Amino acid sequence: MGEAVEATCTIKGGAGHDASWFVAKGSPAEIKQQIIEFYGLTGDDLEEKTPHEVMLQGQDIAQATGAVSSKLNGTWTKSNDWPSKNDKPPAKKKSAPKKEEDDDPNGNVIAQIELAKTEDDLKKLVGLHRDAFKTDSVKAASKKRFQEIKEGK
Repeated sequence: MGEAVEATCTIKGGAGHDASWFVAKGSPAEIKQQIIEFYGLTGDDLEEKTPHEVMLQGQDIAQATGAVSSKLNGTWTKSNDWPSKNDKPPAKKKSAPKKEEDDDPNGNVIAQIELAKTEDDLKKLVGLHRDAFKTDSVKAASKKRFQEIKEGK
């Protein structure tokens, strides 16, 4: 008497031959803790539950998950991609540095001005985008491109 009891607990996630299995080995208290951690069990009464009651709760979760995944043609896995309260938020992706034209609502008009080949092209743009040509950024781009066309660039 007094020797530590070593046990193994196996919980199968479904009836099929390809159903997932969870196996815990150790003393009943260790197995109980493994099941609590693996299935993410919570509750104030967990401490009061016997290892057998916790095992049945884990079995219910495993079989319910297996049943849902088989209906959806999925597979039950141990992997848990759900965030937990201990997870840190994902790092924010660094975006490309902003360009001045990103802030300019007339960036598209400026791009069209830069593509203009002739003075007539510029005049057509003025007719199409009268309001945009009232802004300083569009005026400057137009003036610059007009000069470039005059110089044959």
